[in-house]
Amino acid sequence: MSLLVAPPLAARADPWQLALDTLLYSDDDNVIVITPQAAVRYRFDQDGSEVWAAGAIDAISAASVDVVSHATNGFDEVRYEANLGAAWAFGDFVPSLSYRGSYEPDYVSNGGRVGLTVDLAGGDSTVSGGYGFAYDTVGRVGTPGDNFSERLLTHSADIGLTQVLSPTTLIRGVYTLTAQDGYMEKPYRYVPLFDQAGIDAAEADGVRLDLDSFDAYRLALRPPEEVPDTRYRHAFAARFMHFLEESRVALRLDYQFYFDDWGVTAHILEPALHFGLSDEVRLETSLRGYVQSQASFWERTYVVDASAPIPRYRSVDRDLSGYVTGSVNARVEWAPEPFTLYVDAMVAYTRYFEFLYRDHLFTMMVIAGARVEL
Repeated sequence: MSLLVAPPLAARADPWQLALDTLLYSDDDNVIVITPQAAVRYRFDQDGSEVWAAGAIDAISAASVDVVSHATNGFDEVRYEANLGAAWAFGDFVPSLSYRGSYEPDYVSNGGRVGLTVDLAGGDSTVSGGYGFAYDTVGRVGTPGDNFSERLLTHSADIGLTQVLSPTTLIRGVYTLTAQDGYMEKPYRYVPLFDQAGIDAAEADGVRLDLDSFDAYRLALRPPEEVPDTRYRHAFAARFMHFLEESRVALRLDYQFYFDDWGVTAHILEPALHFGLSDEVRLETSLRGYVQSQASFWERTYVVDASAPIPRYRSVDRDLSGYVTGSVNARVEWAPEPFTLYVDAMVAYTRYFEFLYRDHLFTMMVIAGARVEL
C-alpha cells in the first residue's frame, strides 16, 4: 500500500505545484513509521493536461506481535517509493498514464495504470475508468533469491460516475475489481497448531490462549502461513457532497462495501464536515467506522487431529480476522497564496474479535506539510 498520502494540490492557475510532507505513524503494537515525501506537478492548462512525480521514504521500526510471536526482537527497515504520471486533455477526454515502483530489502513492486476521464453534459457528468497492473517480487531477508523468490500479479479495473446535481451538490459512485494471483503470504509468519489435549489443558488451567500463553500449549509443529494463490476483490464506493453557502460549510458522506472470494466482507462509513473559517483558514473533521468479517479459512486456533492432515489454508494475519475500527480525523489548513500549510491528525481504535495475539490496537498518525504554487 502506498504511503504517498499528500493531499491533492489545489486547482489554481499557477503551472508549477510543489509539495513537501512528513507522515508519522505509531501504534501500541510497537510499530513506528516516519515517511518524508515530496511531489512536483506541472499543469499545462486548466483542462487536465499535466505531468507529476512523487517520491517517499519509509523508515520503519517494528517489534509487533508478528515479530515477537516468533521469538525475535524486532527489525528496522527502509522502503523507497516513486510515482510518475502524465495526463493530456483532448477536448472532453483526458487519458492518463502513471507508474509506481517501490523497493525494500525483501519486497520489490513495479506497476502502472492507464486511465480515462470524460466530461459529459457540459461537465455536469464525469465518467472515469482505468486499468492497473502490478508485478511484485517477494523475498526473504538473508536468503538468496535462488533459494526463495516468489511473485504476485495484481490486476485492477475501476469505473466511476460523478454527477453534479446542483451548483452546491454532487454525488459519485465507483466500482473497483481487483484480481490477484501469486504469493500472498508473509514469508516470516508461522502458524501455531493445537490438538484437543492442549486446548483442554489450557481450559483446565483457566488460561485463555493469547500472546503470552499460546506457546505453552501448542504442538511442536509450526508450519508457515498458507493462503490461496488467487483472490478476487470487489468494492463499491459512494460519495455525497453538499456545500452550504451561507455558513461556508461542506458536508461529505462516504460509504464503501467490500467483499472477496476469501469470505471477507467489510463496510466503511465516513461522515465529514469542512469549515471555511476564512479565505485562508480551513478546518475539516471526520469520523470513520469500519467493520469486517473474517476470511472463511481463518481461525483463532487451528486444532488438528493426529490422524488428519493440517489445514491446507492457515493464517494468523490479523487483517484476515473479524474486527471493528473507529477513528477520528481533524485537518487544519492555512493557505496564504501561494502557500498552503496543513496538519492532519488521526487517532483510531481497533477491536479484534478473535485474534490470538491481541484483542485491540490503538493507532495515531500525523501528517504535516507545505505546498506552493509557482
